[in-house]
Amino acid sequence: MIKNQIKKTKRKKRKIKTKNNLSQLRYPIFFRKNETFSGELTLTREEQTHLKSLRLNDKEKILEFRNGQGSSAFFRFLENNQKGQKIEEISHNVEEPNISIAVAYAKSHALDLILQKGTEIGVSEFIFVEFHHSERKELNPVRAEKIFLQACSQSRRHSIPTLKTYSSLKSLIKSEKNLLYLHPYSKTKFNKPTEQIIPIIGPEAGFSDSELSLLEENQVSGFTLGNNILRIETAFLSVATILNL
Repeated sequence: MIKNQIKKTKRKKRKIKTKNNLSQLRYPIFFRKNETFSGELTLTREEQTHLKSLRLNDKEKILEFRNGQGSSAFFRFLENNQKGQKIEEISHNVEEPNISIAVAYAKSHALDLILQKGTEIGVSEFIFVEFHHSERKELNPVRAEKIFLQACSQSRRHSIPTLKTYSSLKSLIKSEKNLLYLHPYSKTKFNKPTEQIIPIIGPEAGFSDSELSLLEENQVSGFTLGNNILRIETAFLSVATILNL
């Protein structure tokens, strides 16, 4: 009798979750930026590759797609089928922190880390600035967008960060308000402010004398993260974490 029960248990197939508990799904979330979802959706080659790496391509599944504007659409995909049928769409009231940070261009690995981890922490606007001592002068916006979407999927956030660039500190000061800058030798410790601000993180070689003078002339206050000298990516993630508390 017990053996028969065991055999019956083994024959049972796992039932796929229905839309009654879609919010509890833990399949990957994909982003289709600014897309209006119709009744049918075809997986891109990149999405198919990701599902294969997770060994989900040959399984029936329900996947969530977000457009970065607060809409989530759930599609059911049959086994080995790249076309899914929409079963539900939800509009979310997105309440995510409004965090903007200005930072110098960094080397490739550090830059990727800033974009990826900053997105996961909750940074909403990345502002890259070319300083006199910057190690690089530009970034690839297409690559940055790809990192944003992957990090949004990983962290399950709804909004996609924005990217802004300035060719100099002077142009940043001219265009943005409520600025402050971080410097290891400042006397005031940086804590979460009560109002919206934009911290400026300079290059690892530091601000030039003329840039420090420019900050002082425009009454931009300086703050410190502590006694230690931090790498640019460490400083960025420290500031992002403080602002997201």
